Amino acid sequence: MNITRRNALWGAGAAIAFPFAAAAEDDPLRSFMIPSESMEPNLKIGDVVLTRRVDGGLATPPRRGDIVIFRREENFWVKRLIGLPGDVVAMEAGVPILNGQRLPHYAGREPERPSFDRAHVVEPPKTNRPVVMIERLGERRYRVQERAIVNGEPAPARRDVVACTVPNDCVYLIGDNRDESLDSRSFGPAPHQELRFVAIQILHSQDPSRIGLRLDRNVI
Repeated sequence: MNITRRNALWGAGAAIAFPFAAAAEDDPLRSFMIPSESMEPNLKIGDVVLTRRVDGGLATPPRRGDIVIFRREENFWVKRLIGLPGDVVAMEAGVPILNGQRLPHYAGREPERPSFDRAHVVEPPKTNRPVVMIERLGERRYRVQERAIVNGEPAPARRDVVACTVPNDCVYLIGDNRDESLDSRSFGPAPHQELRFVAIQILHSQDPSRIGLRLDRNVI
């Protein structure tokens, strides 16, 4: 089967995380290495992240805005948790809509009196250059990366998604690299039983300034 550049890139956006060291899956803490770009700009290729196990006794349940590791078949995936059971999630022009409210999504400093209608949504340029935006989900703030054109072709990710009610036993997951991520926009909500870990901190990075960055707080 021939694989086009676009399809190959789409496959790379799966964001499979590799366990960094041998450990039992029920260990309360575990580290993973990030091998793909689908969580940029917050997680970069080669980053090693410390995680805590979901339902590990000492941990609180995953919250909206958490970066989570889930397991599907033999692979671990890493995404951001956007929707909990009962939430209604949609997307318009690359911006998530949660329970009928567009997530605040802006460039640079947050406006003092933000208005989040369509006029305040900055569309990514139609070039290969990515644009970094700040998104707010409840009390959490984090960066997302967008670009409408990837290697001269339209970005493979879905920028407009019809509303979906998250089932009682599932969560809705999206990558931070919005136009280069395979996530719930394509495969639907992930069963809660697939959730394994919540990311806490960057343990190692090729950029020394990022070592120690907390991932369970605002990341801007």
